[in-house]
Amino acid sequence: MSFVLRAALISMVVAAMGFGADFTESFRSSQPLRSGETLTVANVNGTVDITGWDRETVDLDAVKHADSQSLLSQIRIEVRATAGGLSIRTVVPEHHSGSMGARLFLKVPRHVNLESVSSSNGARRVSGVEGVATLATSNGAIHADVSGGLFRADTSNGAIEANLS
Repeated sequence: MSFVLRAALISMVVAAMGFGADFTESFRSSQPLRSGETLTVANVNGTVDITGWDRETVDLDAVKHADSQSLLSQIRIEVRATAGGLSIRTVVPEHHSGSMGARLFLKVPRHVNLESVSSSNGARRVSGVEGVATLATSNGAIHADVSGGLFRADTSNGAIEANLS
């Protein structure tokens, strides 16, 4: 499914569910990441959807959302190379009132170590990844189809579904 279609569908679902995210903005990034390296993701108020593929690149399609243009303009998505991997982090102001966050859709090398994939709210979905996977959310479900490594999932409020091979 194309990024534009996926973003449009997500926006319609969010609006229909009454989350109040009246303002959205797309963000895209593509960064090299070799097989076997480490990826960390820290998100705020939104789904993180990760799919493994046979390229040594991380493609990120994100939709930032907020209930005002002012809040939307304060959301940053930081993508940084680290020693041995890549870090993706959604940054929102420390003290704010109103709803804001991001939904992240990533394609990653199939053989990657997901050192930490976390969010304060929203589902975590991982499929087609072979390696270590550590997934956490404080409020949302975790769905994983992973193989070949250590798997850990934590949520305080949501289901955990895992297919491990």
